[in-house]
Amino acid sequence: MLKYIGGSILIKILQITFSIIALMFLIYEMFSRNFAVQPLVIFFLGLALLMMGIRELQQERKITGGLLIVVFLLSLFVSIKSVLLN
Repeated sequence: MLKYIGGSILIKILQITFSIIALMFLIYEMFSRNFAVQPLVIFFLGLALLMMGIRELQQERKITGGLLIVVFLLSLFVSIKSVLLN
């Protein structure tokens, strides 16, 4: 059975979910050549990185977790900026 370690299972499930959503948008984008969904791809990949960062912080890997959260913030900025420009 899965061992519950301080919400780590939920964070892992969210990370996988956000990654699958981003992959679905990427597949749609690839076949339809509709690049209007690119901000959504960046946003959901950023959320997956946020979940990875939180897991790293829970495992006491502060530098890696901090860097992943900074990359999430950067991807959030990029996705919001690209939505506003279109």
